[in-house]
Amino acid sequence: MEIFERRHNLQARFSTRRPRNPLAPWPSIHKHPKTIWAGTGEAWTRNSVSIGNGIYKSTDGGDSWTNMGLQNSERIAKIIVDPRNSNTVYACVPGKLWSDSEDRGVYKTTDGGKSWSKILKGANLSTGCSMISMNPQDSKVLFAGMWDFRRKGWTFRSGGENPTAASGSAFSQTTDGGTTWKELDEKSAKGLPAKPWGRVAVTIAPIKTKCRVRPDRIDSQRPFSAPKMAGKHGKSGTAVIGWSGGPSTSPT
Repeated sequence: MEIFERRHNLQARFSTRRPRNPLAPWPSIHKHPKTIWAGTGEAWTRNSVSIGNGIYKSTDGGDSWTNMGLQNSERIAKIIVDPRNSNTVYACVPGKLWSDSEDRGVYKTTDGGKSWSKILKGANLSTGCSMISMNPQDSKVLFAGMWDFRRKGWTFRSGGENPTAASGSAFSQTTDGGTTWKELDEKSAKGLPAKPWGRVAVTIAPIKTKCRVRPDRIDSQRPFSAPKMAGKHGKSGTAVIGWSGGPSTSPT
């Protein structure tokens, strides 16, 4: 379970599996410090992971919880609350581990969870959102990693069905809060590796600088040259990306 809580100017992320350091302060005052969002299910897709039943919200600091939807998501990897409007929330859904699912992708609510819209979907039914990050200086700018994966009883697939097969994994950017998205690849964003890809992760630092791109983890069965730096992606922020360098399979 991933739990996200804002107190004053600080958004902190807590995980029952892997504790993380708090994120940097947002340039705004959060007016509802007792509001907490929690995404259920494990995003680390081992063969013994637990599944969830959607996204929960607490308005009293965690004393009570209400299920706010996305019951068929099975697992939620990341939740982002817009620091300028706490009713606007984004949910990153990798989706089901063992089967195809139409419930994968990036979801958004603008009414505090009463209703949700899928604003980014994968290229196929085995591709979901692996990670999402918001520019702290412009909440309408977000990056999303999409991951094509499948676990079977005897193996795990990250990317396409084999090392040379096409993969639905992708990397996209929006500058209008998810209304439209632009897919970024080696042609549109200099420095990214050639496809196919496996798992993609991204985070944006709260500083003005050029966009540096580096591989966080590579488990490809074929070698490739890692990029050193890409150009500016917008007004501000450093986007750091990690990816698996192509379709691969593993017995675990």
